[in-house]
Amino acid sequence: MASTRRAALGAGAAFVLLPTAGCLGSLTDSAEPVSVCEVSVTNADDEDRVVSLRLRNGDETVYEDAVSLRAVDRSGLDHAAVTREDLPGEGEGTRLEARLEGGTWSGADLEEVGDPAVVQVTVRNDPLDLEFVNPVGDEPDCPY
Repeated sequence: MASTRRAALGAGAAFVLLPTAGCLGSLTDSAEPVSVCEVSVTNADDEDRVVSLRLRNGDETVYEDAVSLRAVDRSGLDHAAVTREDLPGEGEGTRLEARLEGGTWSGADLEEVGDPAVVQVTVRNDPLDLEFVNPVGDEPDCPY
């Protein structure tokens, strides 16, 4: 099952998100909540990084946490995952945001990702790249 999920993550479309400074706030007010299945965070940078994640439902922050990841080295990429089991309630939200070490929040509306949402956040130096991926193939349901 993990190899299928990796294949799905690798096959997804990627978006580089620029800081919006709240310009999209009015869009999230009317958006339908999406169930978040998994947010996977990977550090592909040559420096240790702290990545903060925030799940919003309209104007309300329903989840916020930070993960510390070591720099990429010969042992590979450091990785952390937040699954539906880690999120409050049904793990629903309208927007997922991330930032590096207290920088500016970047994010996107989850309606564009699909339901259930599987999200890959990858650090590739500054700025932070967020890649949004839908489940594909024979695994349309969230295993969590």
